[in-house]
Order: sequence, then C-alpha cells, then structure tokens
Amino acid sequence: MQKKIAFVLCLYFIFIINSFALSLNTNSFIQQCPELEEFTKNYNNEKPILRFRNDGTFKVMQIADLHYGEGEDTDWGPIQDSNSTRAIKAVLAFEKPDLVIYTGDQITGNDIKKNATAYWSQLVQPCVEAGINWAVVFGNHDDAPYFYLEDSEKRLVKPKTRSESSNKDQNQIKNKKSITTRSELMDFDMSYNLSLSQKGPSDLHGVSNYFLPILHSKTFLNKQKQQQQQISESQSDFDQLATIFYILDSGGGRIEEALHIDQVNWYTNVSQTITTCAARTVASLSFIHIPLLDYSDVYNPDLCFGMDDDGVFTVNYDSHLLNAFQKNADVLGLFVGHDHGNNWCCEKQDVQLCYGRHTGYGGYGDWPRGARVIQLTENNLSWTWKTWIRMENGTIIDQHNF
Repeated sequence: MQKKIAFVLCLYFIFIINSFALSLNTNSFIQQCPELEEFTKNYNNEKPILRFRNDGTFKVMQIADLHYGEGEDTDWGPIQDSNSTRAIKAVLAFEKPDLVIYTGDQITGNDIKKNATAYWSQLVQPCVEAGINWAVVFGNHDDAPYFYLEDSEKRLVKPKTRSESSNKDQNQIKNKKSITTRSELMDFDMSYNLSLSQKGPSDLHGVSNYFLPILHSKTFLNKQKQQQQQISESQSDFDQLATIFYILDSGGGRIEEALHIDQVNWYTNVSQTITTCAARTVASLSFIHIPLLDYSDVYNPDLCFGMDDDGVFTVNYDSHLLNAFQKNADVLGLFVGHDHGNNWCCEKQDVQLCYGRHTGYGGYGDWPRGARVIQLTENNLSWTWKTWIRMENGTIIDQHNF
C-alpha cells in the first residue's frame, strides 16, 4: 500500500513539474534576467513560450504577402481572398507546423475602406481552426492609407506587376483616409489566445519589434540531465532555451521603409543580454518584411538556391543590421517577403538571406502559391536546420540542409 501511495505521489510531482515547464512565459525569463525588462516594454508577458517537440524538432512556417482586402469592391477581390484561405489551409495541413510567422502585407490597407480587422480575422482563421500558434510582422501595405483612383477602370483591374500595385503615384490618388493603424492591428492580433505577437517598445521605430524564445524539448532536457550536464528543468529557464526568433519592423505604410539604428541597437542589446544570462550564444533566426540592402547584390545562381524571378526592392536603409548579426554571431538566417517572384536563399557574412514564398492570391504576380518551411533539429545545446518550400498542391521544392 505504501509503495502504491509513493508511486502515485511520484506521478503527481512529475505532472506538476511538467505542467510548470509547459507554462513558462516571458516573465520567467525576466525574473532570472532583470536586464531584459528594459527591452520588453509593452509585452504581454503572460503569453506562453513554445518548445521543441519530443522528437527533437521544431517546425516554423513562413506565410508571406497574403494581401487580403485588395479589390474589396470588385468581383475578383473576395475570390482571391477565398483562394488565399484555401492555400493557407492546404500548406498547414501538409506540414502541421509548430509556429506560423506571417511576414508582412497580410492585408492591402490602401484598398480597405473601413476597419481592417475583419480581413485580419479571415487570414488567421486557418491557424485558429488548426490550433496553431502564430506571430506577425508588419509590411508596407498593412497600414497604408486608404485611397481610391480617379480612373475607376484601373481601380477595378487586378494588378499584375509591382508597378501596377504601387500606391506611390500621387497623381492617381483622389482622396486619402485613415484606416486601422499598426498599433490597432497589433492589439487586435494579440487578442487571440493563439497569437504570440508582441507590441515592441514604444520608443522604437515601428510596432512589430520583439523576440520569441523557444525552449528545448523535455526529452532533450531529460537526456542532458541523465548525462549529468547540470541542466534540469528546475534550475534555470535559460538552461532550457533552444533558440530566439527576432522579429523586426521594416516599416512602410505610414512610416518610412527602413530599419533604424534604434531597432538595431535594441536587437544587439537583447542578444548580448541573453548571451550573458544564458552563459552561451543562443543560435537564432530573424524575420522582417522588406529585404535589407544586402539582398540587392548577393544573388549568384551558382551559389544560391531557389527561384529568382523578380527584382530586389530593399528598405531605404538598414543601419547595418547584417553586420550586427555577424558581430553577435547568433542569427543564422534572415527571412523576408515583399518581392513576390523570389524565394531564393544566399549566404552573406555567415547569415543565410532568404525569401519566403508568395502565399496569398492578393498582390501582383501569378506564380504558383506556397510557403517556406524551416525545421530545426536539436543538436547538443544548439540545433541544425533545413528549409524547403511546400507548394499549395503538396509538392516540395528547393529543399536545403544547413
């Protein structure tokens, strides 16, 4: 009888420990590393932190350039939104990722007359239905001011090229009105339980500047504990830390298309603080919308892989973010959208510069739709990774291991 009671108590305490480990949030890290508090202003620190699967993998899906709400008063606008939803559901069903990152231009704000949150609800609904967590970064169209064209025939024709979809020709603009702001869109997104998005510090340029910690699997931690490497779930949350995803707002819409020095300094400060508190460099990835200037001269068909069927349209300036990545030696890959006909990856300064795949049926171009997948696999305290494109029809292209 006593053995049975002891066994039940043992199971109970295992359950409590596991439950605690699964419920870690940003507050846990701040308590053990108070210096992080300065860089997490405006955070909802009660959001949960994800961890690797017990098989030692973590799968991220990048969904790029959906452009919901484009042509909302046309016949083709609602149809292409429906097609975008179908594409998202298809790639989610094939891959079943642990996390989705929407990398900008989720909506075409300059075409939306009223509150944009109705379209936002549509684009996150596939994740809601599948029970998959997501995070967002803003693009240049998400909060672009609404306008309509004097030439109604041009307005009613779906743009086929980047120049046709541009909202910069002031001669075509008859009226501008305010729509939903970046801050309002982020508040709405964060209201979903499955959203891991955060509103970054208000003293930075942009809104979607934040980081997402991802924890090692419990299987990995138990194995490390058995090997007596001083890693236990009760010792330190930083012992469990597997990776960091840095999300940065490249602007556009209401603000300049740029990465400012305050954003680069914020990344550097967070990176160095985590390195100090974890007592090691934590291998990381980063996600933005508009490519850095470094994308403009890096493509070489002999050294890169993936589709190169579009121009490269970069931020106005990026405050040497890639140099900061290289100096801190933590970010291994940067993923962008914006240029719908590209999905290549090229290495520069020890960082893989990658595009996603145009996922939505909104926006210019008629390339087949898909999504980039990034899979991390635990390897000692770090991880190896590979990436591929999952097409809407289920095929896999451009797979590459790192």
